[in-house]
Amino acid sequence: MINSKTKKLKTRDLTRSSLFIALIAIGAHIKVPIPYIPFTLQFLFTNLCGLLLGGEIAFICIITYVLLGLIGLPVFTTGGGISYILSPSFGYLIGFAVGAYFAGKFMENKKYDNKNIFLAGLIDIILVYLFGAIYYYFIANFYLGDITSIKNVLIYCILLPMPADLFLCAISIPIAKRLRRVLF
Repeated sequence: MINSKTKKLKTRDLTRSSLFIALIAIGAHIKVPIPYIPFTLQFLFTNLCGLLLGGEIAFICIITYVLLGLIGLPVFTTGGGISYILSPSFGYLIGFAVGAYFAGKFMENKKYDNKNIFLAGLIDIILVYLFGAIYYYFIANFYLGDITSIKNVLIYCILLPMPADLFLCAISIPIAKRLRRVLF
């Protein structure tokens, strides 16, 4: 966590941040094939990042991950490069950063129990889906010319992956509790 008195990152914070950036990149390549949006383990690792590192550091980690992908490192699900901004799934990357930030902020003054960890994960999921689905809709319809209805976006970008993400949210609880003891 950021030292609140000096606002400087400590070496331990940088090490933890690097670990999560690497885990998010690895999670992007662990895929479960579904139509429209590829389902990966990115949400698990971005959620854990927010739960364990706090809002600010999680946001910085995920933005760093996104920037690494945009400069060309193949860390995204389908590679990397600046053109990924025009990919319909890029909105999910923005959502990962925003969601992890708010999940981390939610947990900062809360008891680290199952209920609060799960609620933080739900906040994260809602924001990821909000950014991801809206971005997908606009890129598909106005850039790619692939006319996609709001109904299809809701089905394929939210309802279809939601059970798996809720499962990832649930398994984040014991993982976060164990990692918190190990990393802090």
